[in-house]
Amino acid sequence: GYPVELLKEILREFKRHGKERGFVPIFVWAPQEDDLVYMKKKGIHYGFFIQDISKEIETIDLTPYLINLKDVDYFFTEEPADRGHFSKEGDRFIAEKIYEELKHRKII
Repeated sequence: GYPVELLKEILREFKRHGKERGFVPIFVWAPQEDDLVYMKKKGIHYGFFIQDISKEIETIDLTPYLINLKDVDYFFTEEPADRGHFSKEGDRFIAEKIYEELKHRKII
């Protein structure tokens, strides 16, 4: 649909911008808490998008790291206004996983 195509075009522009400016653009996909709860029950519903866009831009999907966590609440804020944002512990966890991915891919 339109939202998916729009996001793809934004990422293509990000890639073009990186080439022009001399940096490696990396798309990091981090699902919100509600998405993780849903996917634990029903399965990952956007895998096709990640597979597709990964062919065009370096992509790090954090879902595999997050979906098997027992206490997902611990990694997200409890504030209703911030719902979907990572907590301090979540930020640390995500930073470690991104770092591991970048090292594994020999980007750093």
